[in-house]
Amino acid sequence: MAQRKKKNIFLRMSTDDDSSVSVGDLVKGLHGGKYQFDDPSSSMLPGMSYAGQEFAESLYSDSHSVEENLYEQEMPRWAKRMAPPDPNSAADVEAQILEVNRSGECSKVEVRNLERTWEKYYAVVMRRTDSGTFGEVPFLVKPGVGMLAPRGGANNACDPGQPYSDSAEISVSYLKEKAAPNLKDVWLVVATEEMNCYYRLSVV
Repeated sequence: MAQRKKKNIFLRMSTDDDSSVSVGDLVKGLHGGKYQFDDPSSSMLPGMSYAGQEFAESLYSDSHSVEENLYEQEMPRWAKRMAPPDPNSAADVEAQILEVNRSGECSKVEVRNLERTWEKYYAVVMRRTDSGTFGEVPFLVKPGVGMLAPRGGANNACDPGQPYSDSAEISVSYLKEKAAPNLKDVWLVVATEEMNCYYRLSVV
């Protein structure tokens, strides 16, 4: 059996949209859309308090239920603005290729949080059309939403041997039963409020 493709993605800063509105404008008690609270404790990462860590860990605790809970939450404004990079922009030119097999075999990428705060992320596959809009695509992305612990990970008080990770593995697979003739300009977009990463998909 062929080895599953796996690539590392380090989320990078996107400066294309300086008018972004933070999730903190929409949800009281959150700072800049990050799960960071006042009264920092010396036992936490800089800027992180026990209250903030406890809140974020309650979201992180069960990978299956947390994804369901995160999906049920209203998508923040920054996530609604997710899109492939502008044509011929630096992000477009520098984007790496992620090969996805027509057989349906998963290709995997790893995203890593470089911030010192808990970060919610979304992962979406989009196809940019000639009209500039985004069309449906026959791909499955898992997970489509999740939480990343602060850079370097975070301690798990309930199970010290299983610390919370600052990274997540995202799989992309081609849905053969929903095959589409036009698979040009298809992108995997992974974003937190502060960062975006782009991969151009190539079906092989």
